[in-house]
Amino acid sequence: MSLWRFASTGYQVYAFEPNPEIKAGLIKNCQKRPNVHIDGRAVTEISGEERDLYTGAGEGTSTLSPFYDVHTPTDRVRTVTLEDFCNEQSISEIGFLKVDAEGFDLPVLKSLPWDRIEPFAVSAEYQNLVSVRLGYSFDDLCMFMTDRGYQVLVSEWYSFGDEELKVPTWRRFDRYPCQLADKWSWGNIICVREEEEFERLFAAAKMAEKFISGLEDPNLKPFLSEMTLARRAATIQEQVELIGVYMGN
Repeated sequence: MSLWRFASTGYQVYAFEPNPEIKAGLIKNCQKRPNVHIDGRAVTEISGEERDLYTGAGEGTSTLSPFYDVHTPTDRVRTVTLEDFCNEQSISEIGFLKVDAEGFDLPVLKSLPWDRIEPFAVSAEYQNLVSVRLGYSFDDLCMFMTDRGYQVLVSEWYSFGDEELKVPTWRRFDRYPCQLADKWSWGNIICVREEEEFERLFAAAKMAEKFISGLEDPNLKPFLSEMTLARRAATIQEQVELIGVYMGN
């Protein structure tokens, strides 16, 4: 988790977690990290609303808009925009903005005051299966960032609908504009502003891609479980994200 990496190096970390159980765990684990601030509100485009929080599809899938049959409303949460939160905390600069809002990633990004705060690096999740119900697509998310002067790296994972896959499975890196290998896939976009910085990021991503592909070697794969492969891929993706951030420091 990026939170721990940045917290351990002294960054001021502001995290949002509206799921009460997960929030309680974060607060407990961060007791000795005064530079980590956990907020229980849900980030959307409108502050001050009371919304249903749907859970039940596994840890990390809490959402304001149900997309699995097992999602049920379990709590009421208050909303806040990034603009209002930044005003509350007197935040005028963001080094890394990471968004993983279960379909609400574009609304979260829209809530930032881009006219005065431009993060050095941004990571957000895309998943058309969820976001199209909310009125936007993978391309809409990417173009929102390119319209603000960012270069976009795409990290694509295989669709959850592939019955042969038992665990999340990484697929490839590419630079936007690009076509997804599967429009129902999911993944992340990693965004930086300067062309030179993006080229360095893209080169690092392609090196990581070769390493991940090496894990699929028939001679090696029998010794690695599917879950191990998934975790290795997720760790490498996170490292690529961090390369994008640290280039600016």
